Amino acid sequence: MKQLRRTIRRILLENQSHYEKLAGLLTGNGSPDVASVDQAISLGEALECIEPIDIMPSPTGYRCYYELILSDEFFVVAKPHLTKMKANLLDNCEIFEEERKVAFVATNRSM
Repeated sequence: MKQLRRTIRRILLENQSHYEKLAGLLTGNGSPDVASVDQAISLGEALECIEPIDIMPSPTGYRCYYELILSDEFFVVAKPHLTKMKANLLDNCEIFEEERKVAFVATNRSM
């Protein structure tokens, strides 16, 4: 029984670590980049913790609007990262806690 508990605890801590890294990638540590956000969405879909609702690139390609739903577990880990991103982006980021949804604009730094 102890072995099972240790194994479950280790798996949970691994997921926590993955979620932390994914949250950093998604939010760009407060300043999201289109390439990083796209990569985070791909990884998040594979982990079944990010569901893209709407992705709209601007006509110039300089910016991209994202609307995503996050899993309960990932939202809890990502919330501090999302809050920092919202503080940096001001009007270009909204967090809807009840729906676990986030909407924001990222810039394309490669342009």
